[in-house]
Amino acid sequence: MSWKQILGHDRIIHQFANAWQTGRLGHAYLFAGPPGIGKQSLARELANTLLCERKTSSFASCGECAGCHLFTANTHPDYLYATKPADKNEFPIKQVRELIDQFGMKSLRGGYKIAVLDDAETLSTEAANAFLKTLEEPPPKAMLILLSRVDSEQMLPTIRSRCQVVRFSALLPADVREILSRHGVDDPILRDRLARLGGGSPGQAIELNDPDLWAFRNILVGLLKSEQIDSLEFTKQWQQFIDEAGKESGPKRKRLALVLKLFVNLLQDAVRIVHGVPPLVADSELHEILSKFAERVGLDKIDRWTERAIAADDQNERYVQIDLILEAFADFLGR
Repeated sequence: MSWKQILGHDRIIHQFANAWQTGRLGHAYLFAGPPGIGKQSLARELANTLLCERKTSSFASCGECAGCHLFTANTHPDYLYATKPADKNEFPIKQVRELIDQFGMKSLRGGYKIAVLDDAETLSTEAANAFLKTLEEPPPKAMLILLSRVDSEQMLPTIRSRCQVVRFSALLPADVREILSRHGVDDPILRDRLARLGGGSPGQAIELNDPDLWAFRNILVGLLKSEQIDSLEFTKQWQQFIDEAGKESGPKRKRLALVLKLFVNLLQDAVRIVHGVPPLVADSELHEILSKFAERVGLDKIDRWTERAIAADDQNERYVQIDLILEAFADFLGR
C-alpha cells in the first residue's frame, strides 16, 4: 500500500507529513470516526512509513528495504496490532497488558516501536487505566495509535486527554465508488447503490456487496407487502440466513446488522417517497411497493419500526443473544 491508495483523508495525511518533517510527531494518537472509513489503513501506512529503513526526505515507505518487506509480510517485530476478540463485548484486560508489555520493550531494529489498538471504544475503565503509565511515560521513539468507531467525546476522559485526537469523516460518494471499483465492483449501477447504502463508509459498502444479502432483501420487501406478518416464519428465515454465515459469532452478528440496515433503509425510503423525495437506495420497481406500504401502515408506524430496528442493532452491538433479538424484533413487527 502507499499513501496514494488511501482516499478521502488528504488533510490528515498532510498533517502527519508536516509533523514528521518538523520533528513534532506525537507518541499517542486517538483515531476516531465511523467504522469502515480507512482509520486502520491510514494507521498501517503511517506505521509502514515510520518503520521504513531507507532514510529519505520523502514521507513515504520505499517498499524495498528490509523493514518494508517485514511489514508487508506482517512479521515486523516492532509493529504490534491488537483487536478485540469477536466474541467479546469488552477488550480483555489480559490482552491489553500483553500489548503494553511488548510495547515497552526496546525496538529490535533500532527504529520506531509502533502499537495499534483497534476497538478502543470497548476498553473498560480497568483496561484504559492500564494504559495511563504508558501514555504518560512512553518509551523513546514509540507511538501508540488507538482506533475508535465512536466520537472521541464518548471515549474515557483518561484516554482522550492523553492522546492527540484525529477525527475521521465519512468519505465522499466518488471516493467510495473508486474504492469499490478497486475491489472488483465493475457494475456502475451496483457501485452507486452500494455507495449510497454505505453512507460514506467503503468498508460498509464492501460488506453490502453480498448477493445472498440482496436475495434476502426480497424477504424484507415481502414483509412490507404483507397485510399480516408471520413472525414465526420470518424468524425462521432470518435465523437460517444468519446461520449460513458459519459457526463464529462475529460473521453472524455482522449479517444481523446488515439485514437491520437494509430494513431501515427501506423504511426511510418509504418515507422519502411519501414526501416526494427521491429514495436513496430503493430500486425503481420498489417505489410503488413502498408507497403502498406507507399509505397502508402510516408514517407513525414506520417511525416505530425504524426505532425498533435501531434498538435491535444496539442490542446486537451489546452482544445480546442473537435468537432473542430475532424473536423480539419479529414479534414486534407481527403485532
